[in-house]
Amino acid sequence: MAGYRIVVEDRKVGALNLFSDRPGGFTRASGDAGVLLAAFATTALAGASEHARAESLSRGLQSNREIGTAVGLLMATHGVSADRAFEVLRETSSEPEREGSPSLARRVVADAEAPR
Repeated sequence: MAGYRIVVEDRKVGALNLFSDRPGGFTRASGDAGVLLAAFATTALAGASEHARAESLSRGLQSNREIGTAVGLLMATHGVSADRAFEVLRETSSEPEREGSPSLARRVVADAEAPR
């Protein structure tokens, strides 16, 4: 048996475990191949982790833009300060929403963009 830890960002995320049916079945070459496979697995998992992080940041930036736009619209429409507009959004968005419904900020922006 040979085992190789798979570590991504200083965190153990898995292991590559190889088994042989016969004693002494692993050679230096098979050990080197195991190291190579574990390195490829580590690289693939690190790439997937970075992709997920980038997607999360992208969603966060989009949400931040929507919130900023909604705050501006509330300020202009209701003549309130930026802090008050944000507070209204925060208070209202903490109310239970239907699963899958657009965020409150997105609805405020969509309503302002709707033809009248």
